[in-house]
Amino acid sequence: MAAQDKDPEAMVLAMARAMARADGNGETPAILREYLGDAPKVAIGFLEAITKAGWDAAELLQALRQTHG
Repeated sequence: MAAQDKDPEAMVLAMARAMARADGNGETPAILREYLGDAPKVAIGFLEAITKAGWDAAELLQALRQTHG
C-alpha cells in the first residue's frame, strides 16, 4: 500500500465502528459521532500497548484470530 493510500482518519472511523459494535449500539451517524471523540485515544493507547509488549500488528492479528476466531 502506498503511503498516500494510508488514511489515519479512516482507521479512527474503523475504531469508532468497532467500539460501537462492541457496545451493541449499531453504526448510525449519530452513534458514530459519539464514539469518534474517544476512538483516537483508544487507538493510540492500544498501539502503544502492543508496541511496548513487543507485538507487531500482523502478528497480534493472527494470534487473536486463532484464539477468538
